[in-house]
Parts: sequence; C-alpha cells; structure tokens
Amino acid sequence: MFSTRRTLAVTALCAATLLTGCSGSDGSDGGDAGDSSASASETPAYEAPCTATVEITGKAEKSWEGGADLTEGGGGVTYSTADGDANVLVSSGVKKQPGSVTVAVAGDIFQSKPNAKGINADPDGSGAEVDTDVTGTIKNKPVTLQVVATFTCED
Repeated sequence: MFSTRRTLAVTALCAATLLTGCSGSDGSDGGDAGDSSASASETPAYEAPCTATVEITGKAEKSWEGGADLTEGGGGVTYSTADGDANVLVSSGVKKQPGSVTVAVAGDIFQSKPNAKGINADPDGSGAEVDTDVTGTIKNKPVTLQVVATFTCED
C-alpha cells in the first residue's frame, strides 16, 4: 500500500514537472515562434516538433489531436502535449527505469503505476504509443483514467 506522504510527494513532483515543462510560456513578447535562438548561458536539451493524438476517458474526459514536443536530456526523452486545461507527459524512462505517464486535467494530477503495461516510449525520440491507466484523485476521491495516446516525431 502506498503511504500518503509518498503519494503527495510524487504528485507534487509530477505537478511541478508538468507546470514547468509544458507551460508554453517562454517569456517572449509574442515574437516569431520560429526563432529558436538561445542565450549563451542556457543549455537547452534537444527538442523536436511532434504530433499527438490523445484520448482520456473515465471521470475526466478529453480528446485532441495537435502539436506535441519531444525533449531529450538526462539520458531519456519526454513527449508532451497539451490542450486547454489538459496535459500529457510521457517519459521513456532512463536505463533500467521503465517509462511513465503523467496526466493533468483541470488541475488534477494522475500518474501511471510503476512498471505499468502499455507505455511504449521510444528512447530514440521517434515516438510513443500509450494505452494505460493513470491514477489520482478528484475531490479527494481515488480515480482511475484510461489514456490512449500516439506521439509521432520528425527525425
């Protein structure tokens, strides 16, 4: 059984990752979105454009098709996409760590279980296929959502 303290710590970490990694805000003033110049002090991870198709079902339902991002760094890759108040973050895992899925919908955070089946995130950055459950809480009640997502990325 999971401890409440551990669950809260993981949830907070996942929320921080989602909010900082998928905010879409880069501090620009609405200039050219294609301008990818970085200052000398930044060390950006490799990023590439992707597309995603997402369907979330259960107590929170949401589906979309659209843009997504691939971020490579720290030994693994992360695929992310967002639509309105929903975000999906898929990690390929690092070394012997398995992949994982984090979903945020309307401020509620859901996480795949360790060693969850149905998470196939290519560590080479070519894409990801997800068909798995994620668990979290809505109004302090445990909830499981089903996530089916496909990420396709350019080489």
